[in-house]
Amino acid sequence: IYEIEEDSLNYYLIEEYMEGETLEEFLSNQSHISHNTFYEFSTQICEIFYYLHNLRPDPILYMDLKPEHMNVCQGKLKLIDFNVSVSLSKVGNLCHLYGNIAYSAPEIATGVSPSPKWDIYAIGRILLYMESFLLSPLSLKTQKILQKAAAQDPAYRYETVDELLRALAKEQNNHHQELSCNTIAIVGSNYGCG
Repeated sequence: IYEIEEDSLNYYLIEEYMEGETLEEFLSNQSHISHNTFYEFSTQICEIFYYLHNLRPDPILYMDLKPEHMNVCQGKLKLIDFNVSVSLSKVGNLCHLYGNIAYSAPEIATGVSPSPKWDIYAIGRILLYMESFLLSPLSLKTQKILQKAAAQDPAYRYETVDELLRALAKEQNNHHQELSCNTIAIVGSNYGCG
């Protein structure tokens, strides 16, 4: 978003035009993605939401995250379609709640006030969706991180996107260390090989 303007009747968002494909299209065009791509995209998603949730003076809740609302532009993820987003100071004034069934936090239906945990749930669901495109499974610790982010009960979710980002960064670092510690051996069946 480049700028927000308002007049006596409307608010206007001036947004960047970007080429590329949605995350959904990108993933469906791949036979699989690497662990590095998974961690890179996960980090980018969390950093976007860290920025939104920590905007001063008024944080923004996005509240409608899904793969169609993330664009992949030259390897970078960009969040699009801010139609449902709201500033945290105005969540009490909402008369209608929007979202989507697959990625919206379950507590939306209960009528509780929106919170950053709604976006954290959606991030967790996106990460689980991306995980399904991996050729090999993630570590058990990383899988637990994703499950915690997408927990049905908000009490079991991460409190902030920063906590989720730090947990993922630690596991990404562990993944890189595991890769660098592997030993490759070549064995042959003939005398003198191997």
